[in-house]
Amino acid sequence: MKKIAIATLLALVAISASAVEVGVEYQDQDGKNGNSNINAYQLKVKQDINQNFAVDAKTIQNIRDANASNGGGVSSSQLEIGATGKYNLGYVSPYVRAGLGQRFITTENYGYYSIEPGVTVPVSTTGLTVGLGWRFQAPFSTSEQFTTRTWRGTVGYDVTNSDNVYVGYDSERGDLQYNIVRVGYAHKF
Repeated sequence: MKKIAIATLLALVAISASAVEVGVEYQDQDGKNGNSNINAYQLKVKQDINQNFAVDAKTIQNIRDANASNGGGVSSSQLEIGATGKYNLGYVSPYVRAGLGQRFITTENYGYYSIEPGVTVPVSTTGLTVGLGWRFQAPFSTSEQFTTRTWRGTVGYDVTNSDNVYVGYDSERGDLQYNIVRVGYAHKF
């Protein structure tokens, strides 16, 4: 599983040379109702097709708290591709992202899909952007427990025209239950 994640990271880095945007993200996932705490790391490559459509690929490495009573230290990886439709209304930009992915756990792997509608709002000319979204995620197999509904909030700041830093908070409920703090950086080429 680690070899797959490393190979994917290297492929994404190679692809990123021609990408419009490359981002990294750290997630502190606070487990609720028996879910273990997780540290997650994400690498994402995003390419704008035009002003209203973008495609992306990302890999996520989840590492469970080593002291967890239900499989401490067990990790999982996710590979996901997505497409986002967006429309800029000036004061607000609604979007919808659809994704297809594969989740790899120690002894199994399975496919899943996600859909996320949301909005982003620029805060005047300050360089700040506020986003709010809602994501539904579910496995293709009914035997897997990976169905979640997640409210997502993000505040980003354009440090330069090419660099953005952001912090976000997710409230994920369903088969997995986490409160997630996200911190990330994205660079546009």
